[in-house]
Amino acid sequence: MCSILSDCVPIGGRRRVPYLIIASILSFVPWFLLGYFETLRASYIYLMVLITSQNFGAAMADVVVDAMVAEKAREERYFAAFCSRSSSCFSCKNVAKLD
Repeated sequence: MCSILSDCVPIGGRRRVPYLIIASILSFVPWFLLGYFETLRASYIYLMVLITSQNFGAAMADVVVDAMVAEKAREERYFAAFCSRSSSCFSCKNVAKLD
């Protein structure tokens, strides 16, 4: 759904970056709220809503990044040849997640 939305409904004339920013905010804000307000951690309802929105933000970011990789692969030949093997893409993606 997020990839179709980012393709069809550009925000500010851009298709990917605004959705990536929204996904990042959806991923960051729930963790910040849970860390800052102790009362939110005590309620199962608030905890469920915040963790669900964080997971939605993470999934949205993953979909948008995959769409950016696919778009880049169409533009550049050497990148397309490298990403033709899904194991290469997943390996690079997992290495990039390491801190």
